[in-house]
Amino acid sequence: MRKQLKRYSVIPLLTLSASLITACSFQTGDTQQENAEPDKQDAQEKYVGRDLEIGVLGMPPEINSEKITFHTVEVEELSIETVEQYDSFFVMEEYLEKAADGPYTEVFTQSDALFFFIQTAAYYFPFVDDDINYVDYSKRVHDEEIFSYGYYPLADEGASGWQFNILAKDLTEEEYTETTRGLYYEMFNVIRDL
Repeated sequence: MRKQLKRYSVIPLLTLSASLITACSFQTGDTQQENAEPDKQDAQEKYVGRDLEIGVLGMPPEINSEKITFHTVEVEELSIETVEQYDSFFVMEEYLEKAADGPYTEVFTQSDALFFFIQTAAYYFPFVDDDINYVDYSKRVHDEEIFSYGYYPLADEGASGWQFNILAKDLTEEEYTETTRGLYYEMFNVIRDL
């Protein structure tokens, strides 16, 4: 009877442990995932690392920091030389389709630059494979939790990725703003540490 009781009590503990680890963050291959929930996240009040210069395709995020400088780049200027001028490069939501379906695959696969695709519904795949259409792939994936996907093509062990998610539903505008600000600060920390 005692052996039987031990066997049954271990299974729920293992299940609970696995659920907690998955809900916080996990690393699969070279992709690290960050999940944000406003009540459970230690909100970072400001970015405290080195100064960063970030190129942006689209409207730069509204982040007030003396340590972060955003530079708007036009889609026609998108090249390996252009993106490598910056510590990182953000492709904002309004330019995702144009950047993915344009002649820019080489930029995203051969640049020594860390890219963040903001509010992508299609991860990074359409940006690195000419055969994948952004709209079609995003309809298939339709992952509404992704806030940003970071992609670094020239990591030592092959391409590396970071996924930043918003798991909470029905956020007020203020909660959403605070949550996204915290995710941007986490992205800045990844850029700083790369």
